[in-house]
Amino acid sequence: MHVCFYRFCLCLLYYCFACLLPLEAHAKPTGEIIFRHPDPTESNGLWIGNVNFFGQTSRRILDHDLLIETLSIQEGDRYIVAIARRLRVFDIAKLGRDLYLLDRKYWAVEAKNLTRGLYGDLLDASISRNGDVVFTTGQDIRLKDGTFPKPGIYFISHREIKKPHPKAELLLQLPSEAGPVDWAHNGKKIVFSTGDGCFLMDVFSGNVSQILKGGRCSSFSPDQKKIAFMSFGIPRTLSLLSLANQQELRHIKLEDGVYPRDITWSADSRYFVYTIGGEGNTPYSNVAVPVSGGRPIRILQKAFHGGVPVFKWTNVLYTVEPTKKLTILWGELKQTE
Repeated sequence: MHVCFYRFCLCLLYYCFACLLPLEAHAKPTGEIIFRHPDPTESNGLWIGNVNFFGQTSRRILDHDLLIETLSIQEGDRYIVAIARRLRVFDIAKLGRDLYLLDRKYWAVEAKNLTRGLYGDLLDASISRNGDVVFTTGQDIRLKDGTFPKPGIYFISHREIKKPHPKAELLLQLPSEAGPVDWAHNGKKIVFSTGDGCFLMDVFSGNVSQILKGGRCSSFSPDQKKIAFMSFGIPRTLSLLSLANQQELRHIKLEDGVYPRDITWSADSRYFVYTIGGEGNTPYSNVAVPVSGGRPIRILQKAFHGGVPVFKWTNVLYTVEPTKKLTILWGELKQTE
């Protein structure tokens, strides 16, 4: 009788202790990611692995001669678009970044160059569930004809992308370079950033509205309810913006001199993850921030004694479309300049 009561007390104590543990102790990000290897000797192409068993499951899936800097995975995981540089290129005119299309069903097929050096320096790209592609450009690299490109947002339709030499349409010219860009689940709207803040754009109607003054947005959460963004004040902070009421939800203060290389989301929308490091001999660090509260936690560090430079989750579950509530129209913003 006493033994049973003693065991019952131990079980009850263990249960209570488990309930009091902080979120990061018992609910870490899960799922499969596609990533670039941090080792320079292994950094060409792409790898895949499970976040929870990273060292045991990681394997190379793409062995092309590409150093990938950003990537976007289509819903359904069929296609990937990636901004990348060719490795072992000796022609100085081909050293810039281009946008490549990768087909996960046919990894052995050479990546298709969608831009072919025609649009200058590429900054970010995203592929929609329908296969349409948008990408952003700067104005620092001179084109082949000696002119400088128009900074802005470009669009390649899913029909055009199948052609041998697809052409991109300038959706929106900007006075300066645009930052990250991402498609909403509905395949109609994108979010992008400029020096003025964050904007939503309906690609097919052309309507542009500002949702945040200042800051640099990253991407929609998979549940389409939030956007992570970075502010440039002192100290620099990472925050969450609710698309339902445009209220800021969380703030993470960054240390002086820390500038995230990339911000992405876990597949269940419970974490947004930023990447830092990679300068000199500094290892990469991937830090997951719980949306509901709790301390940020490091992920992926055990396999490579650090982290990875670029990655995205696969098999993302989408739910609702982003809110239709908008604030300042693009035309109104331009009139105030």
